Amino acid sequence: MSNMAQIYQIVVIGFRGEKKTVDVATSEDDFNKTTISAFQEKLMVKFPELKGAQFRMMFTDVQLEDTDTFSMRKILNKSTIFLIVRMPGGAAPAHTHTQHTPRGVKRGESGTAALNTWTEHTCRDFSSYISCLLC
Repeated sequence: MSNMAQIYQIVVIGFRGEKKTVDVATSEDDFNKTTISAFQEKLMVKFPELKGAQFRMMFTDVQLEDTDTFSMRKILNKSTIFLIVRMPGGAAPAHTHTQHTPRGVKRGESGTAALNTWTEHTCRDFSSYISCLLC
């Protein structure tokens, strides 16, 4: 019987949906202590296109921060982490339009009807538009 150490791994889904497995540690203790920052360094080997890229990592519905450890976020062997492109730009502009509901959209309206009027709306981004629908 061979005495092979277990390799603790993370499955990563890249920007284009590609799925790669990243070796993280050979012991559970080392795996649990791994920081997101240290894991990012290992990612660069599997995803060389990430060098210099701005991206976030998500596990379940949580954005992972550099100082988080796998144990803090309850990330287990073979868990899946998603890479999300961080788009350039700053914060959304202040809500500056004068009407609370975009022209043609009834207050509380959602779905296709609301989206069809998006092109007429004066907000500069979609999140402002959604905020407007909710106010």
